[in-house]
Amino acid sequence: MIEEPGALNTSIKNIFTLILFILPALSFGQWVYMGDIDNPLNAAFASEDTIYEFTNEVHTPSWGTKGTVYGHKEELYVTDYYLGCCPMGDLVFTSKDTGILVYYSYGNVVIQQTNDGGHHWISPECSPIYRNEYSIQYLSPDVSFSIGDIYGSGQGIFSRCVEGHGVDTLRVPIHCDDHSKIYFINRYVGFIIGMDTTNTLLLLRTSDMGNSWKTVMKGKPNYYHCIHFPSINHGFIAGDSGRIYTTYNNGITWARSVIDTSITWKDIFFLNDSTGYVVGTKGNVYYTEDGGFTWVKQQIATDHDLVRVVFVSKSVGFICSYLWEYPTNDNYVGELFKLNLNPADSQHHPELYIVPNPSSGIFSVEIPKEFLFDKLLTVKVYDKTGRLVQDQSITSFYKNISVDLTKKSAGLYLITLSNGTKDYKGKLAKK
Repeated sequence: MIEEPGALNTSIKNIFTLILFILPALSFGQWVYMGDIDNPLNAAFASEDTIYEFTNEVHTPSWGTKGTVYGHKEELYVTDYYLGCCPMGDLVFTSKDTGILVYYSYGNVVIQQTNDGGHHWISPECSPIYRNEYSIQYLSPDVSFSIGDIYGSGQGIFSRCVEGHGVDTLRVPIHCDDHSKIYFINRYVGFIIGMDTTNTLLLLRTSDMGNSWKTVMKGKPNYYHCIHFPSINHGFIAGDSGRIYTTYNNGITWARSVIDTSITWKDIFFLNDSTGYVVGTKGNVYYTEDGGFTWVKQQIATDHDLVRVVFVSKSVGFICSYLWEYPTNDNYVGELFKLNLNPADSQHHPELYIVPNPSSGIFSVEIPKEFLFDKLLTVKVYDKTGRLVQDQSITSFYKNISVDLTKKSAGLYLITLSNGTKDYKGKLAKK
């Protein structure tokens, strides 16, 4: 059961089952094996032809390691020793040349920045560090956020560094560990995934740059693994037992759907509001072209767990697997796959703004500005089987139209709004 606590006072109890087409998706591109990749969780995909890797080399008899940054397999930077008991480092590139490296040297966080593709590194002015950092996000070199704890105590500490504001820290009500994650849509709205002291998984949300946090979902451990927002209002979370959660209102409320209960999702990425990919255990990769209303299984030449999916452009994406083994050092080696899409395969279908969503049956649909002066609009609603359940022509409207599904069964519905030459689409989640 998903809980919406506090002022929201809402419980979303329905599990929405999506339509699945278990067919090879040859028309939507194929994932091509490109070779092995070191430490796939810490690889940074900067462009279609530039991948940076942060690998670890064990130095005995100490239990410390040295980290090396590679670009085009060229050694670019070697870190100091850092202790294996600390959380792993991270490598993020916000452009082809600008990157951030985070690692631990003798228990202290070290952050380095490059502006020339890794050839030279400096200490950035904006570093949200607070001892142990488990998850860090850079919206840009000048805007960054992280979640960590105090000296390994587990007490969650949120840190931010925003140009002109300096570095601030704030306690948050979670117990921090390697599974904790932070994700900001912009510098104001963000989310933290983490456990509380009762072993309950929490999704926290802020809309004021982290000054205050509210719990918007509660669940069991591993319910939420990864989060991605293709736009300000439309977002996705994926986790174990095939669960995918969707929001249409900036992460205030979420609806749950299930693809396959045997899969644990590890990563999710959307190119736009319509086209997205989710990857998980045992080589499972699915894609959607309608914003998560239906999902199609794709073939990929591995049965290993897939842990990363990322697109560096509208037509080029990468997937990484995780082999969970130590060949010659302490790196987790994985496989790298690449996808080249046709531009037509990733077309963006404009998304409707709908509130409230989820709803018990009455939805308010905002009329797109380019439709406001049309004399006739057509509204069609489809259920999860693709059956048309509502079809109406509208000749009188102002800024919004009302859609009534009070007599329909709970679940996900697809709505289209057309003026005869252009269509807008949206999803309706009826409780």
